[in-house]
Amino acid sequence: MITGTLCPQCGKPVMPFGRFCREAEPLKVSSCSNCGVKLMRRRSVWLLLAVGTLVAVLVVGFGIPIAFARWGAVVAALFVGIVAVVFVFGLKFCGWLFVGWSPTASTGDNSS
Repeated sequence: MITGTLCPQCGKPVMPFGRFCREAEPLKVSSCSNCGVKLMRRRSVWLLLAVGTLVAVLVVGFGIPIAFARWGAVVAALFVGIVAVVFVFGLKFCGWLFVGWSPTASTGDNSS
């Protein structure tokens, strides 16, 4: 069975894919579903987003003129929508599989 990236604390998968889709964001703190440690996405998530966006822009940029010339505006609009959905799902899935987690820096309880 495919599991997402592992927790640096307990070595088990941080969260299932469904929870990842709902909760994980590059700047948001999440907790491991096994040990409860607070985690943030590694900075490599920004590389994944940049490369994914570039690929999506290239696919749409080259695909719209072809779809519009052959089938018209409706199919070109459908093409853009389908590409957007596929790339968002693909980026989420790749992020879940390949982009790791880092423990958050503890703010400390130094209230002296």
